[in-house]
This record gives sequence, structure tokens and C-alpha cells, in this order.
Amino acid sequence: MKVVLLTTLLGLVENARIQTEVENLGHTFRLVNLSDFSFTAGVDGLTIAELGCGMFCTIGSFWKDINVKIYPSDALADDFNQILKEAGICPLCERVFT
Repeated sequence: MKVVLLTTLLGLVENARIQTEVENLGHTFRLVNLSDFSFTAGVDGLTIAELGCGMFCTIGSFWKDINVKIYPSDALADDFNQILKEAGICPLCERVFT
């Protein structure tokens, strides 16, 4: 698997820890400045882990001619999901706790 971490904080210590974990699992890793990002989706589409997504996923899951799978994740996911449930709001994809 190819893992690309898009960030605006290239020097963040956490980036190196993530890279080590990904490579230890036998995957390739690339750190990319968000302002330099461009991509080509494979035949299976594009899978995105949106880390620290907050209450709503803002990436969007409908891209012309590309099958996009988004896995939104946030440390406060359980709280956000409960707030949305109580408000009667059903997001397109539910966040998971990380």
C-alpha cells in the first residue's frame, strides 16, 4: 500500500512516528506539503483517512469519475457523533475515535 500524509506542518515530530509505523508494516510512505499536492487515482479509486476531521468531513466524497472512500477520524468522534445524533443530523460518513 502507498501511504501519503498530506500536511501543512512538515516538521511535526508526529510525522516521523507515523512514517516509522507505516514502513514497519511494509508499506511505502511519502510526506507531502498540502500546497504541493496533486494525485492520480488508481482504477480502484481513492481512499482517504481524514485525521482530526472535527465534527464534519470537509473533503467531500463525490468527485467526478473517481470512486472516493473517506474514513474520517477524530479523538472527539464519540462526542461529535452523540451531538449530531441528538440534533437529528445523519452525516454521510460517521467519524471514528482515534
